[in-house]
Amino acid sequence: MPAEWRPSSEATPVEWAMTAVGGLQPYAIIRRLVVGDGKTREEWFRVVTAAPRSEDRVLIGYWRTLDDAASAARDFSIALADWQRHIAGTGRQDTTPEPAPAELLRFYRAQKRA
Repeated sequence: MPAEWRPSSEATPVEWAMTAVGGLQPYAIIRRLVVGDGKTREEWFRVVTAAPRSEDRVLIGYWRTLDDAASAARDFSIALADWQRHIAGTGRQDTTPEPAPAELLRFYRAQKRA
């Protein structure tokens, strides 16, 4: 029996909220972007920090696949939590500026490889 057509079958997902298991608040937002000049078309995925207002989100980076973007978002959330625990342990919460998300992710991934 052929599948019945539904309006949602024409929907294309363009945004995903990354939320920890059991968590209520997202830690990152992934947005699908399609760029091209009509002849060529490329799909990219932009990852930003989660914030209620779009203008308060900060770029983490761009990836070519949804899986790579989701992996980066998850690594960022772990890196941020590790950094926050480290700063809390030093007693410098008020004096140490939070690193840029892309830099925090880059440092975390470099440490994972080492």
